[in-house]
Amino acid sequence: MKKSLRHFVALLSISLPVFLAGCSQDVASVDDVRMPMTAQERFPIAVEKVPVKLTIRADHGYLSNEDLADLRQFAQAVRNSEFSNLTVSYPSRSTKARKTADHAVRTLSSEGVARDMIEVKTYNGASNVVSLVYLRKAAVTKPCGDWSRNMANDSKNVGYPNLGCTAQHNLAAMVSNPADLQRPRTMTSPPAAGQMPAMKNYESGDWSKVPAPLPTATMD
Repeated sequence: MKKSLRHFVALLSISLPVFLAGCSQDVASVDDVRMPMTAQERFPIAVEKVPVKLTIRADHGYLSNEDLADLRQFAQAVRNSEFSNLTVSYPSRSTKARKTADHAVRTLSSEGVARDMIEVKTYNGASNVVSLVYLRKAAVTKPCGDWSRNMANDSKNVGYPNLGCTAQHNLAAMVSNPADLQRPRTMTSPPAAGQMPAMKNYESGDWSKVPAPLPTATMD
């Protein structure tokens, strides 16, 4: 009887550490899963190239005053962005569209867009539509709308999947120059308008004068 008891204790001392080690590995495998906790981790902002398109009706074979205003605004946006080529497309079987496209190219050149950056293409068709497309950098993030978790019955003290999504989208939309998210801007000289008053004050010596004492209150 004592021999059997000693044999059982020996087996238990060997099997128990193995059993506990297996449990600890299972727990560790669950704890090692990295869960995004902040809005920046769940919805990181990236910089991508997105197309910007302007469509012009070519019913008359030339640009109307409204089309010219839209095209000038479009040209200003092209100049202010880092772009590759500006593509002007029109249907190959439409004479009016071809004339309108030529008018658009001349207008773009007069507005400061380099002619060698404008590429003119045709497509098979007869509709009187001219399209202008260029690529610009834009700050974007993942779309919202993940309601996979039931918020009515959630005991975990972690943020829900959509937490911070709207804030990240608004931040991406407010970035004036998406390239600032990729690299810092080159340092420039401070504006002279802000330096001149300070220099005049320094040269006059007013800054070194002892200020006059404040009047003391008197009691009647």
